[in-house]
Amino acid sequence: MSQIVNDSLTQTMPVASHFNWWIVIAILELVIIIALLSYKSKADDKKSFIKKQVLSEGDIDFGNIINSSFNATQLYRELIIKCHPDNFEPDKEKVAIANDISLRLGKHKNDVKMLNEIKKEAINKLNINF
Repeated sequence: MSQIVNDSLTQTMPVASHFNWWIVIAILELVIIIALLSYKSKADDKKSFIKKQVLSEGDIDFGNIINSSFNATQLYRELIIKCHPDNFEPDKEKVAIANDISLRLGKHKNDVKMLNEIKKEAINKLNINF
């Protein structure tokens, strides 16, 4: 009976010569986490470089961006209704101008600055009152 107990104990107790896979897996996970963190920091560095480059060029009009987010939709709707080519049906020249203006309105429907320029053009070329 004691031989059976000794055999069962030696089979269940860890032996020093066995390889511990849990430590290998933990180290592997650590290496993967470090690699992902370094990759993310490199991507963030590239994004910040691009942001600095764009801001240094000075091409961004933040006032227009803010103004467009609040006022572009309303101005676009007003212009597209007034400048629709169907409103100028008998005059073929005005229909062509209104068609061109309508296409440009669709391209710049989120840019208040361009919409105001198109509005001035519509007032001059199509004799529209706002």
